[in-house]
Amino acid sequence: MKNILPRNWPMGVWVILCLAGLIMSSYAWIVSSPTGGSPDDDFHQASIWCPTPADQHCVVLPGEGDHPPILVPQSVAQSDCYRFLAGKSAACQLHLSDRLMIPVTRYDNGMYPGYYYDFMHMFVENDVDRAILVMRWVNVGLATLLYGAIFFLASPSGRRLTAYTLLGTAVPLVTFFSTSINPSAWAILGVVSAWLGFHLGLSPTSKPRRIALLSLGVVGAVLAAAARSDSGAYLVIICAAVLVYHWPTVIHRIRLVTPFVVASILGVLSFLSSNQADAATGGMNFTGRQQIGSIKLFVMNVFQLPEYVTGYWNFYMGWLDTKVPWTTTICATAVAFGLCVWGISQAKMNFRHWLSIIGLFLAILGVPLLIVQASHTFVSYSGMQARYIAPLIIVFVGACLADRNQPSRSLPLATTVAFVVLTSVANMYALYTLIQRYVTGARLTGLSLSAGAQWWRGGGPSPMWTWVMGSVGFALMTTILFAVRRPSVPEPALTTIDEYGSMSTSDPLTTGTQQK
Repeated sequence: MKNILPRNWPMGVWVILCLAGLIMSSYAWIVSSPTGGSPDDDFHQASIWCPTPADQHCVVLPGEGDHPPILVPQSVAQSDCYRFLAGKSAACQLHLSDRLMIPVTRYDNGMYPGYYYDFMHMFVENDVDRAILVMRWVNVGLATLLYGAIFFLASPSGRRLTAYTLLGTAVPLVTFFSTSINPSAWAILGVVSAWLGFHLGLSPTSKPRRIALLSLGVVGAVLAAAARSDSGAYLVIICAAVLVYHWPTVIHRIRLVTPFVVASILGVLSFLSSNQADAATGGMNFTGRQQIGSIKLFVMNVFQLPEYVTGYWNFYMGWLDTKVPWTTTICATAVAFGLCVWGISQAKMNFRHWLSIIGLFLAILGVPLLIVQASHTFVSYSGMQARYIAPLIIVFVGACLADRNQPSRSLPLATTVAFVVLTSVANMYALYTLIQRYVTGARLTGLSLSAGAQWWRGGGPSPMWTWVMGSVGFALMTTILFAVRRPSVPEPALTTIDEYGSMSTSDPLTTGTQQK
């Protein structure tokens, strides 16, 4: 099969082009949302400005309860003046002050692990909007460094797995939250990078790369545990899934369990360190508590679960008041579903692989079901959002693509072209809808996003050119990562363990296998 793109260009050229596409796409998503543009950002921003203990960072006013009033800038507390008002642009922010301090009671005081807020507090400054933009770039930078390190340390098949998994599930939810200050950015980054690092670290590779990949998996676990307590629970789940899949390798080299033990301990501590852990037993304080029997409630919730899970692609941006167009939903769903089907159909599935995939699938359905049952409410009434299980959905797609037995697999040419086009179109429509919502707050009569703009950040490209930049950049990055195929480069001797636990060292330059 011929390559889609030239093979004789140096790797450095492809890296530069890919980074250029990433920067262009990230810039467009970052600047397209105003301050406070993701769900509960008033809470998260106040928690960043005044991390626990709040009295060490902000003025705390007299009050009762766990959340006495604290003083934060008006542009922090009221930046969401457009929320739930789909016809209202973000122009209301233009009248907010960075110097006027007002009291708020919505901030973290034990609900979250809190380390995410401590870290982001380092970037707080007097210019609130600039500080928020810096924090968004920090999240993008962390994702680039961690995913990029895993990508370059992995084998050629591991790189394909990383690219297919990340890009095949990126639009629209992951892209939106990864360019926000919402802790979900770290939750997704941490859990997914932990799974990639652990899985690729236990796949056939050289010893130095194995150590590095497993270490990066632990770094991902630290980020996940620092962001959200439910991510802590997910760490335990993905560790179990990887250990089941790679059981012959682990059981004969027990020291490889160490990073999994560390990640699981971090996960358990994160889960128990905040009051979100009570949701698994006592439920959450949702509205719409139902006065019906538990069995009837369970049956009805089981029927509603597909609607909840598909919310990953049928996503509402902003404060859940800006639905992505159906074009985005259909294209993104087709790519993710297609990757899962292709991965399973091409892999030589064994019992452990099936057990790992089924376990992840049951966790995706079981976690929200457990919470709504404990809360005695319906899935559709609970306020549960698909972003809460987004890390598990991404890992599930990756698990479907994983295969130790066919390391040279890559998508066929026609499928590659189709997936690149569908993913790029999905991103293009989602970004257009996001910019349109905040620039005008209403549907445009023409195609130009700049016409009649009521809100936009000054000093950069216009809304229309920002959309063009983001669309082209994402398409460029996707094309390179999906389609570029380079000649195979011999790797160092790979330490592998077969199905029966026999260890061997194989040299790609030879055809034989030398038993240890």
